[in-house]
Amino acid sequence: MMNIEQFGAYITAKRKERNMTQKDLAEKLNFTPKAVSRWERGIGYPDIENIEPLASALGITVLNLFACSDTSNNLDADDIMKLVCDSVEIDRKNNRIQERTVSGIVVAVTLLVGILFYVGGFGNIGGSVFFGLLSSGIVVSLFYLFSEEDVRSRRIYACILAAFTAIDIGLLLLVVRGE
Repeated sequence: MMNIEQFGAYITAKRKERNMTQKDLAEKLNFTPKAVSRWERGIGYPDIENIEPLASALGITVLNLFACSDTSNNLDADDIMKLVCDSVEIDRKNNRIQERTVSGIVVAVTLLVGILFYVGGFGNIGGSVFFGLLSSGIVVSLFYLFSEEDVRSRRIYACILAAFTAIDIGLLLLVVRGE
């Protein structure tokens, strides 16, 4: 398995060789400087689809990046296959963690808001669960908004957040005015 600390140190060294700050690298990749910092500190890896642009921005090959070495030309086919499999496994692991987190958020928020909505007398069980699900959409959008590292994805999640919030507020106003 690829060593995350070694990966981070290699990115840092390559970035500094090119006289770039974390902010410079982040701007080239359309990411936040926080994302670059996380990679360099060994807290996380970039998503698999961002490996090629990262390697390009650092002036190295994808193979160099996977191997965390400038001497990747000495790798044989088995070493290359292992590096690719490691990167795919890391991406899968990150996705599973994120999916479990989002599932937990949806269940917890739906139950909490649904129960509060029902106990508060704002609706029947079905309506309360529906409102809870809409509310969980807000929280999940916030989660993705602050966990996504690329700027484009953050804009998308901000729009989704705005839509869920508008729907939730509109329904809440309808319910309150109907009382």
